[in-house]
Amino acid sequence: MLSVLHYSDARMEGLIDGRREGRREGRREGRREGRRQGRRIGEMQKTVNDIKSLIKTFNFSTEQAMKGLEIPIEEQGLYYKLLNDPVFYEEYFADDNNFIDPSDYKDFDEDEKDFKVDEDDEDEEE
Repeated sequence: MLSVLHYSDARMEGLIDGRREGRREGRREGRREGRRQGRRIGEMQKTVNDIKSLIKTFNFSTEQAMKGLEIPIEEQGLYYKLLNDPVFYEEYFADDNNFIDPSDYKDFDEDEKDFKVDEDDEDEEE
């Protein structure tokens, strides 16, 4: 009977230690992801400010400013929306929002000045 209790106690202790280590690793991974995402958001906000600065200082069009900053064409739709839709800008960078990387935005329509999220990427996440 004593050996059964000892085994049970050891097993329970192992489970507790495993959970503790799993939580610790989860927190570390969450912090790493949060820092990565925070840096990317900061870069994007700086890019938006750089575009605004080129527009104001040199009287560039939005397209000229993005071309001058060498923003990839697949990201330009998102930046155009961030520049021209203050509500979208606030919602996009809100703390409780799930961040979407600009490379996830495709199919920018020059005529409509709008974009859509690539539907293939959405299907993969589900």
